[in-house]
Amino acid sequence: WSKSPLEELINALNTPQLNTRMMISNLISDIYPKQAIEPVKQLMQSATTGNNSFVQGLWILYRLNALPEDMIAKALNHPDPIVQVHGLRVVAELKTLSAAQKLLTLNLLNNKDAQVKRFAAEALGHFPEYAQLQPLLDLYNATEARDTHLRYTLMVSIRNHLKQAFIMQQVAAKKWSEEDRSALFFVMTEIPTKEAAAFSFNYLKSHELQGRQLENNLKYISRYGTPAQADELISLTQKRVGADTATEYKLFKSVNEGIAERGGSQSARFKLWDARMDKLGLKPSQ
Repeated sequence: WSKSPLEELINALNTPQLNTRMMISNLISDIYPKQAIEPVKQLMQSATTGNNSFVQGLWILYRLNALPEDMIAKALNHPDPIVQVHGLRVVAELKTLSAAQKLLTLNLLNNKDAQVKRFAAEALGHFPEYAQLQPLLDLYNATEARDTHLRYTLMVSIRNHLKQAFIMQQVAAKKWSEEDRSALFFVMTEIPTKEAAAFSFNYLKSHELQGRQLENNLKYISRYGTPAQADELISLTQKRVGADTATEYKLFKSVNEGIAERGGSQSARFKLWDARMDKLGLKPSQ
């Protein structure tokens, strides 16, 4: 193959063996970086071109910085989901997306193929916009729990959106459905902002959390929330745990760690709680 002319290499891009296709693509890109552009474009424009050749052509032109927007659109609109997946993978590698590309990618969240949905969600996570958040949440809520790959990818994409301050501010100001609110809360501890902490604080006040999830959120809110929110959490926590001092100590420890990581001073309310733990003999030293 290393001695084959360009025309022969392009004609062989449809060979059934993936490793051979990859080797041929590398040879075309490395040996004929300029001469290959137009012949590969013609190959992809042909109605008789096989899916394997089209996918390899897509990546060759991308590597050569010669992939036109209409070829990306053709891949995203292709009847074969494998070609659509590769189109979406290319989209995720781009530095910017046009409005048309964003719309095509967003529409693919409704595709019948689960792989296409997953790669569309992943691609959108690279280009966060507030308008994309609701469609991502809708798909997450509609996806069965057993489809862990798609749900995980959607959560990563939603998290990437929330990391943008201009998006998080709009999220904090909106009144969400209970289902959407629960999904947003799930990833909020990965957003280190006061707006995200306030969102989690309001959710925690109206929901009974348990175990590690409760501990993580108490630590998170104590670190990124306001001192007033931390004090209210202390009162709420003590009220909910009742006489269960073992659980109370775990939650006390979470709040203490959050305050320490924030670098703030302990409030009078927290000092009273600290004294209570000391009196009960629940400090680590005891």
